[in-house]
Amino acid sequence: MARRIRRDLSNKTVRKIIDKKLKESRKPSEHTPATSFSFRSAFKRIIYIAIFASLGFLVFRVASTPAFLNLFKDQKPTISRRSNGSERSTPASSRQQEKPPEPQPILKPVKQKMQVEVLNGCGTAGIAAVATDFLRSSNVDVIYSGNFNRFDVEQSMILDRVGDKDNAEKIAGILGIDDEQVKTEINPNRQLDVSVVLGKDYLNLKPFKK
Repeated sequence: MARRIRRDLSNKTVRKIIDKKLKESRKPSEHTPATSFSFRSAFKRIIYIAIFASLGFLVFRVASTPAFLNLFKDQKPTISRRSNGSERSTPASSRQQEKPPEPQPILKPVKQKMQVEVLNGCGTAGIAAVATDFLRSSNVDVIYSGNFNRFDVEQSMILDRVGDKDNAEKIAGILGIDDEQVKTEINPNRQLDVSVVLGKDYLNLKPFKK
């Protein structure tokens, strides 16, 4: 039997018939549906379209953000001339920074109201309060009224505490104290302009004259 098969294969006609049968067996059957191939290709197309749509949406979102838009603002080149006549482009933002600063208005210092204290230097009760009321009626800002560090002051005096003797002389004129009794004793710790020290001659001052 084996010898017969070998003999038949050596025949060209038989070999052609066998090769034809083999080719026909390898071809897809006519009854095999082609829907699997078309469904697979359509599914791939849908995936590609979805990917491209997602990428386009992301690009649109990034391009519409304020940070991305600000990259293209204030970057218009401006032409500036060099000393040799050539031209170069510089951003408008740097050109604005090169402008000289505008001069600031000069503010005049506000003149503060003179502050005064009234001290009793002779020990007579109530005289500091009387002199305080008199000065306040003359539009003088008396911030303190009390006793001096001693009660043996013979003549009333005005003490300049800030180095402005003109203010001290004004208070002396209001109270009727001679300018000779105006002295400068600067003491920044007291935080006032003038100290009035009433002495034993207080009856000669304007607040105590009737």
